[in-house]
Order: sequence, then structure tokens, then C-alpha cells
Amino acid sequence: MSHDFRQTIYSIRDLAERQDFERLQSYIGAFCDEYAGNAVTYTVCKNTALNALLAHYAARAGELQMISCSGALILQRK
Repeated sequence: MSHDFRQTIYSIRDLAERQDFERLQSYIGAFCDEYAGNAVTYTVCKNTALNALLAHYAARAGELQMISCSGALILQRK
């Protein structure tokens, strides 16, 4: 976990524990605005973390003009 993200989580936890919800909303809003370009715009599966991970790498690959992403990921249950 990166240092910046760790500090962000600690700040969010502190504001929540102090029940300072107005500042918490403001802090989260600013964080979301900063990273709005990284928002997940499609759904691969019901797993939110996996969707975010795949969207991140797809966006990064697009920025680097390495590949274009299309297709489907099919996972089977055992």
C-alpha cells in the first residue's frame, strides 16, 4: 500500500471516528475529484475490486497507447 493512500485512509478513519461528517464528506469529495479520470466506466464482473483493477490497467495501457482493450473475460465457477 502506498504511503499516500495509507495516509488518506488514516485521515478518513480519524474523521469518521470523530463523527466530523461534514469534513469527511468534503475530504472524500476532494479525493474523488482528484481521481475522477480513473473512474471505472464499465463492469466486467460483480467484484468491485477486480473491476477497478482491470479498469486501471486498461486506462494505463490506453494512455501509453500500448494496446486497445475489448472482448470479454469469462470466469467459471468450480
